[in-house]
Amino acid sequence: MTYQLLAKAVSEAGFFTRGDFESKVICASKIRPEGGYTGNSFWIAQRAGGWFLGTWGVHVYRVPKSERVPELCVAWLRRHPDGTAADVDSYIRDEFDLIEIDPDDLPSA
Repeated sequence: MTYQLLAKAVSEAGFFTRGDFESKVICASKIRPEGGYTGNSFWIAQRAGGWFLGTWGVHVYRVPKSERVPELCVAWLRRHPDGTAADVDSYIRDEFDLIEIDPDDLPSA
């Protein structure tokens, strides 16, 4: 899985990405007509320990199955499109076997 393939899958599902595509990608459910992103958003990053999803509510999850990263991103954007969620809901956590970690324990790139 690469950031570019992830961005393509998110875009094909009707959502948006931005970021440097080297250290992380930000996924967003909506774009404002005047520019900028809105709706739900979160970051996704590949690190030495695998893939991680982070919310703006400072929750960080390890994604144990890298092949499911695009599916995870699209599912979370579809499930909660209208506002930035502080945390991932239990359905998404269970469906994708997300493992919450302390944000201070996020491995470096």
